[in-house]
Amino acid sequence: MKINWTVRFKNKTFLAALLALVVSFVYDMLALFGIVPGVDESVVMTLCNTVLTLLVGVGVLADPTTKGLADSDRAMQYQEPK
Repeated sequence: MKINWTVRFKNKTFLAALLALVVSFVYDMLALFGIVPGVDESVVMTLCNTVLTLLVGVGVLADPTTKGLADSDRAMQYQEPK
């Protein structure tokens, strides 16, 4: 699977989705080790799930213009997001 990560990291919507995913992952790791943060887990998880659902709904996490999950050959040539 070939993905043009340089261009993806310049895309603000991709970064927002990645941030939500990282927050979700960190919370799961805290729970795994029994660490209880000051903010209720359900509040953070609900917010992350809502954001991810919206991003999936508009096609940010999976690009509907390409076959599968990889970027097209044309997208691999981009220097900036189109």
